[in-house]
Amino acid sequence: METREKKTLKEHNFFRNKDVELIIFVICLGLLQGITEFLPISSSGHLALLESLPIFQHHVQQLERHFPLLAFNVILHMGTILAIVGYMVQEVKDITHGFFKALWQKNYRSRHFMTGLLIFAGTVPLVSVPFFKHQVERAVKSLEAIGYFFLGNALLLLLADIFFRKMSRTKKPKNIYEMNMAQALVIGCFQALAVFPGISRSGATITSALFMHFEGSSAVRFSFLLSIPALIGAFAFEILDVLQHTTTPQLRVDLALLGIVSAYASGVLSIRFLAWLGQKMLFYPFGIYTAILGLLVLFYLKFYAVV
Repeated sequence: METREKKTLKEHNFFRNKDVELIIFVICLGLLQGITEFLPISSSGHLALLESLPIFQHHVQQLERHFPLLAFNVILHMGTILAIVGYMVQEVKDITHGFFKALWQKNYRSRHFMTGLLIFAGTVPLVSVPFFKHQVERAVKSLEAIGYFFLGNALLLLLADIFFRKMSRTKKPKNIYEMNMAQALVIGCFQALAVFPGISRSGATITSALFMHFEGSSAVRFSFLLSIPALIGAFAFEILDVLQHTTTPQLRVDLALLGIVSAYASGVLSIRFLAWLGQKMLFYPFGIYTAILGLLVLFYLKFYAVV
């Protein structure tokens, strides 16, 4: 009888330890999502990379007992949505109020009215994203594709930095109020590329603005404004798809909340850090980082991956 009780106690401690490991893993996923969503290094690429590494496969399998992996990644986006909405709430209020006020007064040259139109123009290209759903799903499962997309992200960041600095020698950079609809549409097209893992949404929008010689702080600000409809739209689209095609009997709300809170906390910090980087024009280190990361992924696949 005593032996059976000891055995039961050991099993209980074993599962408790495993549960702690799962909680730590979930918190790490949330922190990673929050940090990489707004810094120009690709959150989807980092999550796909982390979740595919052999060392974490046991934790991934544990998590999948309670959530489909795609569903949990979607849940993490709720934390980053809350972070950016909280950071931009006053500006969003001002733009929304100013837009409808200008519309009512037929003041179509109002700054808020124009900013609202620019956000709309920058969001329009996202309508095409569902048509690439199957290609994106294949890319998420391919480490080789992720490695090449990281290299593409690095190329964008480094070339944009070089081009911007060269242009700034002879011309003064533009601010967001000098942007036109065509330029906003181009930035939106770059944003649409970020559905592929390894291409950063913030990186794509910021670099496209830098190529058109907008100052760093304006590029970051417009990237933040575009991120709100983009993240909310992506969340709504993905969560509907997940609910329609997946069923999991052992959902754990505590894990979902931990992931959301950790993504929110790290998201707030990365937003503030990116705003500071925009003022200092320090984007090229992220280009170097994603170039190294992409090369490491491809090197691993070439020499160490088991076929």
